[in-house]
Amino acid sequence: MKAASAAAAADDFAAARAHSSPPDPGLFIKHARALHAARRDDEAIRTLDDGLAKLGPLITPTQEAIDLEDTAGRIESALVRVEKMIESAPRKERWLVRRATLLEKLARPRKARESLIAARSAIEALPAERRASAAMAELSAQIDGALTRLGAR
Repeated sequence: MKAASAAAAADDFAAARAHSSPPDPGLFIKHARALHAARRDDEAIRTLDDGLAKLGPLITPTQEAIDLEDTAGRIESALVRVEKMIESAPRKERWLVRRATLLEKLARPRKARESLIAARSAIEALPAERRASAAMAELSAQIDGALTRLGAR
């Protein structure tokens, strides 16, 4: 999408958000994506934060904000968001892996390894049927690959 058409789309989503009652989480995400495509990342992040303030701590807009912060090179800000999710999430393994990815980008390999090991422990603490799921097998493989890359295997 070209920046001009993305900016027009962003304006349309802003108008739709203004008329949405109750607030629609999808509109905040689409608005933020259009702003990002228009190279207006500060506004995109503010849009997601506005949505989170109005809607509460929803996972999808939070993930979108983390991805946007990461893409924009605001790794520390993305890490702060992930830390908040780790504190509040009943299941932490995916957030621990995401934290490790961000820590690796920040050249903090020791802390990244610690986060990956914590993620592995969280998976091992799950009931056997959950540990055996395809999603957990994929996450475990991701953890193993990252630990190998970080020289911890």
